[in-house]
Amino acid sequence: MSSPICISNPVLSDVAVALGASVRAQEKSNKRRANRIGLKARVTISPYVYGVPQRPVTVDVRDLSARGISITRTEPMQPGQQFIVRLPRTGEKPTDILCTVAHCSAVQTNVYKIGAEFTCVVRPDSSPAPGREDPRELDRIQRSILS
Repeated sequence: MSSPICISNPVLSDVAVALGASVRAQEKSNKRRANRIGLKARVTISPYVYGVPQRPVTVDVRDLSARGISITRTEPMQPGQQFIVRLPRTGEKPTDILCTVAHCSAVQTNVYKIGAEFTCVVRPDSSPAPGREDPRELDRIQRSILS
């Protein structure tokens, strides 16, 4: 598994401003590795399954830091699952980042708080990371070789 990445403070501030936040980091708690910027914004994510982005969905952003993002959505996600988040920029093209879910908890009926770490920046002309192969495709290949 890849090591998490950190986005630079200027990029973090730019994304926060593009999402409509007044840039003021929340006080760093002893448990946090990075300051957080509280937000009430919406972004698009695409669950990333077996190396393939799935149908995009819109989610609410709770906060953002140099190391990750906290979102809420109507469906839970399991730790280790991945998604691509499209982060807007001011005066630039949006930045797509592959995220890995660290935790998920229900905050009310059909509303889940999901914390995810930034894994890597997705370049428009490349795949985000070597993905796991689709087990159905592996099974098909195995059957064809053994037949």
